[in-house]
Amino acid sequence: MRRHCRPPVAGVAADIERLTAIWRECLAGGRGACLFGDRPRMADAMYAPVGARLVACDVTLGPGCAACCRTIITLPLMTEWIADAQAEPEELDVQGGQSADSAAVSGARRLCGCASFVLEDSA
Repeated sequence: MRRHCRPPVAGVAADIERLTAIWRECLAGGRGACLFGDRPRMADAMYAPVGARLVACDVTLGPGCAACCRTIITLPLMTEWIADAQAEPEELDVQGGQSADSAAVSGARRLCGCASFVLEDSA
């Protein structure tokens, strides 16, 4: 899943630091490798594409954040989503079929709506 990415510019590096600070705070309770415990929740689903991008671009993360990304991107529906994305052509024919945006939304809906994600309150 790794690919060539440019080094983050100053603004992106600051965004990554802010994001990982939030993740570290969520993971601080030591309740599991997901943001709010040992099972994936909606917050994990929301950050799944971000985690996938961080892994794909080989961004250096602390151990807790790296474990969280690995946990999320190895969920069965996430691996299916990644495989589907890798199988897509570089350019989609949007004239006769589904647009690239609707295909992405469809994949995200499948990921976020999956039974693996716990929908109840995180408390």
